[in-house]
Amino acid sequence: MENAAIQDMIAEFNERSSDFGFLEPIEGAQEAVRQFVDDGHELIVVTSCSEDPVCIARREQNLLDVFDDVFEEIHCLSRGISKLDTLSRFPASIWVEDNYKNALAGLEAGHKPMLLEYPHNADFKAESPDEITWSEGWKDLLPKMQETLRDEPRLTVH
Repeated sequence: MENAAIQDMIAEFNERSSDFGFLEPIEGAQEAVRQFVDDGHELIVVTSCSEDPVCIARREQNLLDVFDDVFEEIHCLSRGISKLDTLSRFPASIWVEDNYKNALAGLEAGHKPMLLEYPHNADFKAESPDEITWSEGWKDLLPKMQETLRDEPRLTVH
């Protein structure tokens, strides 16, 4: 399937389907998020979904429902635009992402990107800068985040 067709399907789902408001969390995400909240870290979401207000409301409500209102801020951006401007507003922190280009934007903004490996981004692993930490999932990611915080105490989790 062509990339444009895939992007059209994603836009259709995000903006037209009420299911977008009922997304299940990725395995291990709730536990990792809870751990970092319990450890006193501030969590901020920068997510790409749409510029449609209904879609944004669905995404925000889904995040609140799934993660029990633990986020300090939620920023919903249009799909396909760089997160660089938004990420540049925050001090250096761990930045969790599943999009390779946005992980590079996080690196450019001074963050420590941690990239969740999926089929849509795995081809970039070989060319990825060493500063990007790759993980196979949240269970693999949590110890890497904790180790990074021990090694780089100036960082936090946003």
